[in-house]
Amino acid sequence: MDPKECIRRNFAAFDRHDIQGVVDTYTEDCELIDVTAAEPAYGHKLLREYAQQLFEAFPDMHVGEVKALLAEGHTVAAQFELVGTHTGEFLGCAPTNKTIHWPTCSFFELTETNDRILRETYYYDSGRLMAQLRGSKDSR
Repeated sequence: MDPKECIRRNFAAFDRHDIQGVVDTYTEDCELIDVTAAEPAYGHKLLREYAQQLFEAFPDMHVGEVKALLAEGHTVAAQFELVGTHTGEFLGCAPTNKTIHWPTCSFFELTETNDRILRETYYYDSGRLMAQLRGSKDSR
């Protein structure tokens, strides 16, 4: 399988808010590394809970522009933006009812058959995200 196709399936499920579809693109014991967090997270249960929180806080959350989708071997690098209206509490921040633009870059390490994600490492500007969540005017 084309490794980029796995990520396209993941993004499509995300855009449909199909949590099970998103989870199904990861291995059961997947590792999720948020570079702003102290520890990695593991597995479908945590992934499902996080997606649910995200979609509750941003009911229209979707993958905006995909600026780059590059593959080499069993690794895919994706530079993209998440976009959604902040209508529920997220990361301890009360809803602003403003549209959030969350630029991010993820490196996805896939299985040998390129059909599922073993590890995702994601990078983003947490200061910029928190400024938007707190309602700062010049945070985009």
